[in-house]
Amino acid sequence: MKGLLNKINSCTSHISEELLPKQKAVHDSVFFHEDNYRQLELIPVQNLLKKEAEKDSPAEYADQDFTGHGFLSCACREETTYPLALLNIDKIDFKALIKTESLFYFDTVYTGSSDERQLVPNTRGFGFENYVLYYEFSDDMIINCWLDYNPISEDLNNHPQKLEHMLHKLGTTYGLVLVDWNECLTVNLANKHALTEYMKEAL
Repeated sequence: MKGLLNKINSCTSHISEELLPKQKAVHDSVFFHEDNYRQLELIPVQNLLKKEAEKDSPAEYADQDFTGHGFLSCACREETTYPLALLNIDKIDFKALIKTESLFYFDTVYTGSSDERQLVPNTRGFGFENYVLYYEFSDDMIINCWLDYNPISEDLNNHPQKLEHMLHKLGTTYGLVLVDWNECLTVNLANKHALTEYMKEAL
């Protein structure tokens, strides 16, 4: 019996203290491509009107600078006028809200391109059916939050109902909207109907 306990302790000693007990660990870490950083971004609702007004800007740049073979320049979006950090969301409270819906938790996050990997500090991830919700923190406060497609398990490659429910909770609790920079769409996460329609069409 003592030998068995030693083996169990050895196998579990590498697990972070932040690993939440109700969640399964499918990997020790998770990776997102650097091009996908904050492309599906959660930001305060205070930015909603401004982002709606700016959402056609990328298309305007594309029309002006497209040569037929490529683009002469690119449009770089500005930082939000009301950043997520201003909401003072405590990391512990944030995790507690999400853990009831998520399937996996990743306490090690990497990014990079197809041929390189680098550790992303102060960043964690929660895994859902086929997406990972990432969050960055500073001094235990949430400063950035975004989604990225990640087929964690073939068995979970279906409509992300748990993700949808969790996003709605984040919207109603913290007043967040989702900005899809790929599709130039803004979704008020507190509006359940709008969120459901978005997820059926875009996710």
